Parts: sequence; C-alpha cells; structure tokens
Amino acid sequence: MRSHSTKDPFRENFQKLMKKKKKPEQVRKYEQFRKKKKKKKNIHNITKDFIEPHKMLEKFKSIKKKKCFLKKKKKKMIIEINKKNKKYKEGKKEKKNKKNKNNKKNKKNMKNIKNKV
Repeated sequence: MRSHSTKDPFRENFQKLMKKKKKPEQVRKYEQFRKKKKKKKNIHNITKDFIEPHKMLEKFKSIKKKKCFLKKKKKKMIIEINKKNKKYKEGKKEKKNKKNKNNKKNKKNMKNIKNKV
C-alpha cells in the first residue's frame, strides 16, 4: 500500500464511473452544439482581424455611431427628466404658496372671531 500518496483511490474510481455514465441525449446534443458554435465564432473573429481589416473599421465606425446616438438619446432623456422635475417642483411651490395663503386667511379669521367674542 502507498501510504504517502495524495490521491484518493475511492474518488478516482467514482470519477471514472461518472465519466462512463451516459448523459441524456438532449444534453449531449446541446453540448456538442455549444462546442461547434464556440469554435466557429473564434475562427470567424480571427480571420476577420487578419483578412479584412477595412471591414473591421467599418464595423467600428458603425459602433461609434450607435454610441453617439445613444449618448444623444441619453442627453434628451436627462433633459426631459429635468423638465419634469422642474414642473414638479414648481407645482409643489404653488401648492405651498396656496397653503400659506390659506393659513394666513385662517389666522386672520381666527383673530377676527376672537376679537368679536
């Protein structure tokens, strides 16, 4: 017996058994499909970089345009939000002013009633 070995024989046997076990067909097919897709993707990217740099440039430009468009859209959104916030704040101020006016009126009325009594 090897007492100094770090490998666990039971675990090794278990792993071998697990490898032998067949996966369901759908899972196997899916894994194969994923592997093929990954391989194709990598090859495609590499060939594009080496063979067609001008196309890469075009793609980069289109990406830049999209980013620019998104930035403009974002600015518009921010402006719209600010406008809405302004309106909301103005509405709040108006409500506050109305409340203050009503409070002043109520105080005057209370004073008048006290004076009468």
